[in-house]
Amino acid sequence: MKGEDTRSLRLERAEAFVRSNPRTSPWLRQALEETAQRDPLDVLNEVEMLRLLLLRRLALTSPAVSSPCGDGEEGAQL
Repeated sequence: MKGEDTRSLRLERAEAFVRSNPRTSPWLRQALEETAQRDPLDVLNEVEMLRLLLLRRLALTSPAVSSPCGDGEEGAQL
């Protein structure tokens, strides 16, 4: 139980640091608040989908960047 308490405290401190950091965007602060009560696995799945879509968007706007979602790769059907 003590190890779990220590991990929980570290998570709380890390989240507090991110929320209080002046360089943290309002978007990230809001995301932390909105996801606090959700299933972490559901959130991670959505974050991964967002990551893949943003990488594709980046690839379209920056020709030097290649999308990791090419043919045959995971997420290719997005």
